[in-house]
Amino acid sequence: MRAATLALTMVVPACTPAKDAAAAARDLNASIDALEALSLGFRDSVFAARDTTTILLGSGRDPSIAGAVVDACEQPASQAPVQQHQTPAFSISLPADFEPVAPSAADERARARGLSAYEWRGEDQSTVRIASRPDTVVDGKVLGMHRGWTGAMSSECDVDINGRPAHVDIADAGGDDHVVHVHFAESELGTSGTRTIQRSLVLIAHGRSIERQRELLRAARSLQFGGG
Repeated sequence: MRAATLALTMVVPACTPAKDAAAAARDLNASIDALEALSLGFRDSVFAARDTTTILLGSGRDPSIAGAVVDACEQPASQAPVQQHQTPAFSISLPADFEPVAPSAADERARARGLSAYEWRGEDQSTVRIASRPDTVVDGKVLGMHRGWTGAMSSECDVDINGRPAHVDIADAGGDDHVVHVHFAESELGTSGTRTIQRSLVLIAHGRSIERQRELLRAARSLQFGGG
């Protein structure tokens, strides 16, 4: 657009005095710059509205409906079928199309080391990963609570999930990557001065639509400690 508009500066009449021509050129360039800024702003606003609407419509939800975006504090309701998955450490009900990735190796690692690391994948390539990790706690606050994932957080909430306190984050990592992050404290491993080392269980889910994100938040809310 800039290359095309620069040619307009050549239409200044040849008989115009040099000073007036220079002033006219400056005014014209200023107008061009203002027009470009206005056009780019309009373009970006249109693209942003289009992308948001496309994501919402792609999920099967009306973007004009309040609450179309998932909220970390909500208890999602869904009629989508689910399947329960049992591990030595916990159980969880996931959408019926989710299949475990290398479940035998994950079970062996959990039994041998006491650390869980499980992953499931849906037909649309949405994923759920649940793993144990050590965390440092200072004055009751977990350091690096939100580590392990990226995205612009839209909401977070402290909730109770089947008798266990948990922290839920909802985020958008761009495109069709809608994140659910849930942090549980499992057990205390030791202390050092004012620091406590605890074992945490962390769920990180990536949904390929907002509706899928809502299903995965519902799945996270189904997690129960204690396995078979």
